[in-house]
Amino acid sequence: MRLPEAAGSPAAYRLHPALLDSCFHVSSAFADRGDTTPWVPVEIGSLRLFQRPSGELWCHARSASRGEPTPDRRSTDFWVVDSTGAAVAEISGLVMQRLAGGARRREEREEDDWFLEPAWEPAAVPGSKVTAGRWLLVGSGGGLGAALCSALTEAGHSVVHETGHGTSAAGLQALLKASFNGQAPTSVVHLGSLDERGELDAEGPFDAEALEGTACSGPCRPWPGWPSELLRGCGS
Repeated sequence: MRLPEAAGSPAAYRLHPALLDSCFHVSSAFADRGDTTPWVPVEIGSLRLFQRPSGELWCHARSASRGEPTPDRRSTDFWVVDSTGAAVAEISGLVMQRLAGGARRREEREEDDWFLEPAWEPAAVPGSKVTAGRWLLVGSGGGLGAALCSALTEAGHSVVHETGHGTSAAGLQALLKASFNGQAPTSVVHLGSLDERGELDAEGPFDAEALEGTACSGPCRPWPGWPSELLRGCGS
């Protein structure tokens, strides 16, 4: 056997894979006559390399008996030599195994096996993990508040919907004390500007300044658990 030019340069290999594969094919000589069942290499006991192969090579194979013989496994030893008879490689204990199920001959295959088509299978959409939060809704919002409260509750959030405290600083302070057992809400939604009145209490605007004056001594962000932003209704 000889490495073909199409295989490229053998410099990157001690033993080119194409030459190794050619050695494996020699083991087919030990197959029973008429046996068309495919066999595949599954194990090698040892591989010894004595020199880099070059030019014409010869492969000598010998059936080996290792372990209990079975009709589905066979073992072979190989010796690879160059044209002068010098040893190039020794492969011991190559185990070939019969391919499970065999393979039908081309003329025995059904026509349907020659073609492939995409087959879509329905799969459930994985649910997104939602971290439950504490939502404070202020104002009715023309009915939007009730709908939002219902949707948030169904999603697993804790919701306090208050329409009677107004938007003054005093009302906000009382609302915060009464909501979530004293814990700061993770989100605040002001719906007052969506009500029919459409106006806010000018004496106590419901914004970050009011929150700073009633709920904490400094800016809202340093307060542990306080929402990073305050949502207000349309028109604010």
